Amino acid sequence: MKKSAVFLFLLCLPMLARAQTISGTITASGCLQVNVYGKGVVGIVVTNSGTAWSGTIQPQVIVENDPNGTTGNVQVTPYSSSTAQATITANGSFTASVVGATYFQVCGNTVTNTAAIKLTAIPLAANRNAGTGNGTVTSVAGTANQVDVATGTTTPVVSLDAAITLPGTINKLTLTAPATGSTLTIPDGTTATMPNVSRTVVGSVAGDGVIVSSTPATASAAGLASLTLANAAAGSLLSNSTASAAAPGYSQAPTLGAVGGTTGAVTYMGTTSGSQTAGCSTATCIAFGGSATSALFKNYFTNSNCAVNSASPAACGAAASGAVVIPTTTATYTINTTSVNAASRISLTWLTFASNLPSAPTCVAPATTSMPSISAISAGVSFTIALTSTTGQTCPMFTIMN
Repeated sequence: MKKSAVFLFLLCLPMLARAQTISGTITASGCLQVNVYGKGVVGIVVTNSGTAWSGTIQPQVIVENDPNGTTGNVQVTPYSSSTAQATITANGSFTASVVGATYFQVCGNTVTNTAAIKLTAIPLAANRNAGTGNGTVTSVAGTANQVDVATGTTTPVVSLDAAITLPGTINKLTLTAPATGSTLTIPDGTTATMPNVSRTVVGSVAGDGVIVSSTPATASAAGLASLTLANAAAGSLLSNSTASAAAPGYSQAPTLGAVGGTTGAVTYMGTTSGSQTAGCSTATCIAFGGSATSALFKNYFTNSNCAVNSASPAACGAAASGAVVIPTTTATYTINTTSVNAASRISLTWLTFASNLPSAPTCVAPATTSMPSISAISAGVSFTIALTSTTGQTCPMFTIMN
């Protein structure tokens, strides 16, 4: 008799390790429960039992060894999706992890009509979705000049390449000012387009690419970028190709300032050759250049204009033009100005009215038979006028060229 009982127990062991299935129905707030002790996962199948059901079904587990113990809500995952959900509101097949739990149940939350439920508890050994292991990652793909991956360890290290090249089109790029200098490099054959926004380029723009700054949307909009370009060894400078080191060239003549305006001043330094457009006082622009082009200006202004009524010497600072009052009975008169040099060409014109001279002098022109002359030049210091007639105040205007 004892041998028969032992034989029957051993015969049932494989059955105990198999999946356990419970079928039933849920109406209103009813529950259906299955023992999941030693199990790993529960499969849930929900269908209609007659008329289609509606409402919410709540999955729960009980950890205690008591079918009426404290419950805790758990999530289920549809077989057709990888996204877990907290409740069941429609027919379908679902799974839920029950590792460590003793009971699993589904309970209605105001279920209308009747839902047919099948619960299948699968042992841990039979859970095909469960598994553990360890080892070494031997291959993880990266992208050249984008993402680097250090393999050969259990934890691959993923990092950005030191010289990163981003694929496709960058829609928006924000550069934060670094603690030290930095360089934005535009590869060969690449175009960097700046939209109608305010931007400042400080430092260097490197590479043989093309920088395009679009026209502002309105006259008052902040648009065009201001770039200072140093000489390059070779390449394309403002759309002009050069074979060797050269000053920047232009594919079209740049326009600075406005017709009749005062903005757009340009300072040219060094030796000038060729012809440049310096500004427009009317609809016709004024040109100046080297030996092939004359210098044409509507007006000629010097940095300062001297007007002195005093005994010799007249203090004119660095003025290259001006007017002075030479007192009567004065035979020589010196004008101090640092604008004069040994090769200067000085022109004198005599006033017969006070002009803007101080104290409103009575100016008398020298006699034509005894015209004054430039008798001496001290480079960077002064020049001297010699007068043969000393009767009355004489008022020469002077202009220094060169």
